Amino acid sequence: MIEITQIYKSYEKAVLKNVSLSVKKGDFVALLGRSGSGKSTLLKMINALVYPDGGEIRVFGKNLSDLSGRELMFLRRKIGYVMQDAGLFPHLKVGENIAFVSKLTRVQHAKQKVRKLSCMLGIEALLDRYPDELSGGQRQRVGIARALFNEPEILLFDEPFSALDSVLKRELQSEIKGLASHKACVFVTHDVSEAMFLANRIVVLEKGEIVFDDSADKIALSEDKFIRGLFRDHSRRD
Repeated sequence: MIEITQIYKSYEKAVLKNVSLSVKKGDFVALLGRSGSGKSTLLKMINALVYPDGGEIRVFGKNLSDLSGRELMFLRRKIGYVMQDAGLFPHLKVGENIAFVSKLTRVQHAKQKVRKLSCMLGIEALLDRYPDELSGGQRQRVGIARALFNEPEILLFDEPFSALDSVLKRELQSEIKGLASHKACVFVTHDVSEAMFLANRIVVLEKGEIVFDDSADKIALSEDKFIRGLFRDHSRRD
């Protein structure tokens, strides 16, 4: 579903250096790394919010750099994107935020879909509220519901739970893990515990390069000093 080949990106200095990555249906890939490692930039490239200076990104077999604005619009309808701050429209009620894409795609039975998703995520009582009336966890649930509304084949998450307390974070992580099956998921985080819990595959970026790409249970066996340091810190916190 996602094919990234020899990507290079620079903002005065290199942010990503010859990164290659493949994500297929059923993969839950955690992009792990410190701040500034390039993980959020890579995620934005998958959604064509940022373009590479070199290399190629193909989503559903299409080179993103070759697509027109209209073609990108249709492609993005197959992608659910959940941001750190949920990115809700403040002037729209919760139900309207969830169903926003229906205005663009003329989705039939939008109200029924909103009800189904809100019940699934425990926010059915919030549909007539505005975003500023919600807690951080509630806003994140609304953001997830909106990302799922169009039944996307790809789900992208950019550190959506970093500002939440540990109990609420684990609750939402569990929900995401269940919802993400049979999709291609890429989840950006700097939290090793989160990556270990969610992902069946972990990709670690350091200084714009991939230094680890393997199943979650193998990260503890890595001989790389940086990886061992990450895992050691994770073990101490546990």
